[in-house]
Amino acid sequence: MSSCIVGGQAASFPTIVVYVMDIVRSCSPVTFMSNMLYACSILYKMKLPFIIAMNKVRSICYLTIR
Repeated sequence: MSSCIVGGQAASFPTIVVYVMDIVRSCSPVTFMSNMLYACSILYKMKLPFIIAMNKVRSICYLTIR
């Protein structure tokens, strides 16, 4: 289903796929490689330009910043 939607949009507009990966949750090598393999499968399935964005955001209480 999603490949039909993306394929239809890619035919009409310049389209790039962005895969956002959370680095904090990917500390384990197994989890990191699982995310990378999933990203590669999306890349080969969609056959579109692909960007992997690695997100490293930590929730910190604003009182500790002061």
